Amino acid sequence: MVYLGHAFRNGIGAAIDVDKSENWYRKASDGGSALAAGILGAHYFDKTQYSLAEEYFKTSASRNYLPGLFRLGIMYLDGLGVDRQPQKGRQYLEQATALGHITAKRRLGGLLVRGGQNINERLRGLGLIFSAIKETAVIAAKDPQSDRMRG
Repeated sequence: MVYLGHAFRNGIGAAIDVDKSENWYRKASDGGSALAAGILGAHYFDKTQYSLAEEYFKTSASRNYLPGLFRLGIMYLDGLGVDRQPQKGRQYLEQATALGHITAKRRLGGLLVRGGQNINERLRGLGLIFSAIKETAVIAAKDPQSDRMRG
């Protein structure tokens, strides 16, 4: 179903049809695909349909899909289409970081460096940033399309 969504979204073997693409992604998401839920979240976010974006990012996050966790965290952290909730945003970034999302690790590190409550949080932030830089170089060389770097 995800592949059919891609085919209609990108015009691969069929004419581009956004409605059919959304339909196939929705079916895949309803069937349990974290990837499809994340794709729909990004699609609706780009269309500024933020309540649908949030819904699908939450679905993908509940399935531990790294880009979905990261994007949901950023929505709450920056107040993008939702009420700004920095603590909730940070929780999603912490979860994504714990599961290995490099971009979340870098963003969380920056948060801690700039606004950490104490020296230990600021030092942790620096460690996260340096670790993310190192991991980016390794992952980019091996798998530049890795979900661990996708936002």
